[in-house]
Amino acid sequence: MVAATMCAAFFDTPVTSWVFPDAGRRAELLPAHYAMIVRQFVERGEVRLADEGAGACLFYPPDASRPSADGLAAALRPVIGDSADRSAQVFRTLEAHRPDGRPHYHLAYIAVRPGSRASLSMALIQALLDRADADGLGVYAECTSRDSRTAARLFGFAPMESFSLPDGPSIHPCWREPRPPGSRG
Repeated sequence: MVAATMCAAFFDTPVTSWVFPDAGRRAELLPAHYAMIVRQFVERGEVRLADEGAGACLFYPPDASRPSADGLAAALRPVIGDSADRSAQVFRTLEAHRPDGRPHYHLAYIAVRPGSRASLSMALIQALLDRADADGLGVYAECTSRDSRTAARLFGFAPMESFSLPDGPSIHPCWREPRPPGSRG
């Protein structure tokens, strides 16, 4: 269910289109790709759902043991073949830019099925921010669309230095400092 929501939400995004340039091949491989990603989060991170799976939030808590980019590529290769090379490049690039040195939550994916209420993603994000605030920890996220950057700003995320995939789309990381529990925005 979560993988299907991610397929619907991310089918035409710049990063997904960069990994799977051919739309027909993308439609064929994306369900297995996201199913593998969801499994990684079930095993190592957390998955939160809203509205019977119409919205999903996948994140790593501060103590999570994240899979390496090469480990993800190896797991994906039997599932998506040569497309695993580009997928691995995404993971390697994200891994190289992730902040270290201070514990934080890593908001990796917010997926909402097209046609669903935007408030689903807002509620999922706010629940994670409330948890991070209660723990006194920041939240890191990578935005890949104008909409996600706008939403991040609404929630108090500050932009960090952007970077790009090789000959590909830009990634816009952002950080949100913890707030006193109960404060919003």
